[in-house]
Amino acid sequence: MVDMGKSRRALRIFVLFVLFSVGPIFCVEVAVETGKNHTFKSSASGKIETILWKFSKNKVVEFEGGDPMWYRFESRADLDTKTGDLTLKQLSKEDNGHYQSEIQVDGKLQYSDHVIKVMDPVTEPTVTCKKSDEGEGFVLLCSRSSQIPGNVTWSGPNGFNRSGPTITISQLGPNILYFCTVTNEVSSKSTQFDLQKCVEGGGLSGGSIAVIVIVCLIAVGGAVLFVLYRKFRQNTEHQSVPSK
Repeated sequence: MVDMGKSRRALRIFVLFVLFSVGPIFCVEVAVETGKNHTFKSSASGKIETILWKFSKNKVVEFEGGDPMWYRFESRADLDTKTGDLTLKQLSKEDNGHYQSEIQVDGKLQYSDHVIKVMDPVTEPTVTCKKSDEGEGFVLLCSRSSQIPGNVTWSGPNGFNRSGPTITISQLGPNILYFCTVTNEVSSKSTQFDLQKCVEGGGLSGGSIAVIVIVCLIAVGGAVLFVLYRKFRQNTEHQSVPSK
């Protein structure tokens, strides 16, 4: 039988030995906006003796005193040899992945792991309004770019708050504002929508527009008839005058 007490003590001794030998290990995972810069913090403390940064297990830059030796990213990267921090500029999706540092301080290696996800910022959403299929109220639809992931939320009067691309509004009126917001891990964009826009023709309902169109047609028809009547009267009067 294995002595469980001895096994636990041996495991603790092994863990302490590893920590004492290599120093602290930490991992950071972040999202970064496309085109932005990002600094990988090493958090090394003490006088740095050597630095090695890797990307996907391949060397990026190495420092052993003197000038750093670059293996990639040299044209758009900086290495702070005093702190061990690595800065990458103008990030693209090709930079997604796992970065590691190995920094020697006072004869001990300190490791750090970093995972970054480079993402495009969301675009400004658009809001459209249509009559509800159920016949009551209006449906607001918030549209965003299908190529850029993001969450859609709504906010409005009296603490209104909903998630999802559509909401149904039962009451319209001027100066009633709703806000559609699209967010992802690196950005947020909002669009303001006045419910008065749901009413076509600048505040007129569909029935009101129809009435106005009919009235306009009647007015135009009346004007045409009046002009024709005047011409008819003039022709009649001209024909009734006796010739000399």
